[in-house]
Amino acid sequence: MYEREIEDFRRDGFCVFPQYFTPSRLAEVEANLQRYIREVVPALDTPGTMYEDVSEPNSLFRLEKMEQNDAFFRNLESDPAFAELAGKLLDDAAVPHGTHMFAKAPLIGAGTPPHQDGYYFKLEPNNALTFWLAIDRADDENGCVRYVAGSHQDGLRPHAKSQSFGFSLGITDFGAADSDRERPVILDPGDMIAHHCLTIHRTDDNTTQRLRRAMGIVFFGATSTVNKEATRQHAREVKAEWKSAGRL
Repeated sequence: MYEREIEDFRRDGFCVFPQYFTPSRLAEVEANLQRYIREVVPALDTPGTMYEDVSEPNSLFRLEKMEQNDAFFRNLESDPAFAELAGKLLDDAAVPHGTHMFAKAPLIGAGTPPHQDGYYFKLEPNNALTFWLAIDRADDENGCVRYVAGSHQDGLRPHAKSQSFGFSLGITDFGAADSDRERPVILDPGDMIAHHCLTIHRTDDNTTQRLRRAMGIVFFGATSTVNKEATRQHAREVKAEWKSAGRL
């Protein structure tokens, strides 16, 4: 099962699972996301809740580590089907490492710079993936994900501080050769992408009146280890920078 998707993942660094969630299961996820925003977020004191404008609740664009704060998302992350699929794609036992929400508000949702998740994860070796589940349609106009096909085979690229709030690092030498290999992935609600942590990806602004939301569930390969001190140091620097800019 999923032989074609596994082949795509290993060749391109990403693959698509059309209608991975049924409409009823997706509706359950969306209802619980709305509940989480309404009931859980107001009680949180965490840099993992991010707004384009903190004075405008509708500009919410990121929720991190939701499984730490809510049983529904903890159960979603621990669904054995995710771990089994991640293990096949990573060719290793897979360990869940966080459930997140990524959104782009109508007209103001900002693009994200080209980056590799592995630069944030600080893994040795860099073997991890993200499942990206579309809640709303994601297309060229509202900020679908764009991948540089095959870039996961080229190792980590140099990154530097980015001006994009919520994405503190961006690739410094992204150029025409990368753009030539870039592929936009257009999704309908319920479709899901899996991408490797070394696959370069980015998004454009949301220029539409439509909301673009997705759930991200991260899995690390069980034989990879985290450089914890490097991770903590990066988190401290990012939090201080965003706090001083009034974005938290």
